[in-house]
Amino acid sequence: MKFSIYIYLGLLAIFQGNCRKIENDPLKCEHIERIRADGAKLPVAIIETTENIKKSDRIDGYLRIYDLSETENSDCRGKLLHSDHIKIKMRGQSSASFPKKNYSIKIRDRNKKDKKVPLLSMQPNHKWVLHGPYVDQSMLRNHIAQEISKLTGQRALSSRYVEVYHFIGDKADFIGLYLLMEVIGIESLALNENPSSFIENENVFDRSFIFRLDPLDSNKFHFKTEFSQLDFSIFYPRVSDLSSHVAEQIPAKISDIEEKIFSDHDDDSIWDQLDRQSFIESLIVQDLAMDLDGLWKSQYLYKNTNGKLILGPVWDFNLAFNNYIFERSLGELNLVTDPQEGSILDRDVGIGSWTHRLAKSDKFRTQYTKRYRALRSEALSDSALSSLILSKKSLIREAQIRDFERWKLQVGDDTALESPEESVDRAVKQLLNFILDRARYLDDIYADPSN
Repeated sequence: MKFSIYIYLGLLAIFQGNCRKIENDPLKCEHIERIRADGAKLPVAIIETTENIKKSDRIDGYLRIYDLSETENSDCRGKLLHSDHIKIKMRGQSSASFPKKNYSIKIRDRNKKDKKVPLLSMQPNHKWVLHGPYVDQSMLRNHIAQEISKLTGQRALSSRYVEVYHFIGDKADFIGLYLLMEVIGIESLALNENPSSFIENENVFDRSFIFRLDPLDSNKFHFKTEFSQLDFSIFYPRVSDLSSHVAEQIPAKISDIEEKIFSDHDDDSIWDQLDRQSFIESLIVQDLAMDLDGLWKSQYLYKNTNGKLILGPVWDFNLAFNNYIFERSLGELNLVTDPQEGSILDRDVGIGSWTHRLAKSDKFRTQYTKRYRALRSEALSDSALSSLILSKKSLIREAQIRDFERWKLQVGDDTALESPEESVDRAVKQLLNFILDRARYLDDIYADPSN
């Protein structure tokens, strides 16, 4: 028995020693100089683990974020912006098959408890995503969609570009240019946290909720709406925090809203339950983006305590803005290649079954048109959109090229002879041209506020 205890204590000491080694041993200067020699100008996120990162289970690791352009006290490693224990795993559905992986990170304290931290000046949270836009050669689409959403006035998730290296012991691997992103949750959406218990006869829909529309969602509390058979699931609160009695009330509440939408599109009282501004401005983002997954997949709605149902935030715009990689690879399955494809108000897929019905109201369509034209006159003008995209291109171009050289994604035989510089420049130009062409087409559609 004593022998078993000694073995256990010995193994525990080795494990704790390894953890302390990762935490307390700063990276050697030779490692940092190797990274600096790569030419990193963006913040550098270094993930240290003792094994390969898995998809099924989170593993222990350590995260350091450096600004290599600054040094403190002549330290070769530059300015340390953040360091913490993490639990990390791969994330994604279709993206899990790509060579460049996406990652989900949880920040932990020394006692292995969740720890909220403001990474790169973003809202404090313990959950973060490292999004590696493999199929988006411009590496801008998700970030641009978030920025456009903010320009409309909607709440959107924050993100920062970082160059990521993975260390297993002394072995370092540059894994590419990533977006360090907030995740959808009560912190990023500024929602009130629900009390832990429910009061008898309480109207549970007065609480905070986040809903996700996605037919592939495996959430326990997944349901279809009565009229349009939309695939809803309860994203917040957690499944474990909901009793079956509470969960059963939610589909009925959503179906009541849906019934009201379908019963009389001119009934303005529906806006007592829906946030009109969010529906208008979120649809404008979708109108510009023409997202292949838009409205029916990775679509979110949320509400605060005693609040209205809000459409948003934007999420997963990899297939938006006519991602030409998918134009070539999906062929006849590609549904959105023409910037003159029509108005988002005429699409009735997914949540579009609601918005298409709402848009039958002349009042709603007029309000939508006026808001669109107001945004195009300033916040989303040609010059504003061009400036946004070109400024981001300037910020990440060198890292884009390094990422392209690392993953060597090609989009067709005619691009095989391109240099990395030519490939990323063409990708950004295609994105910019599409957005401007799409916006000018919509200008004609929404030329008359009575349209």
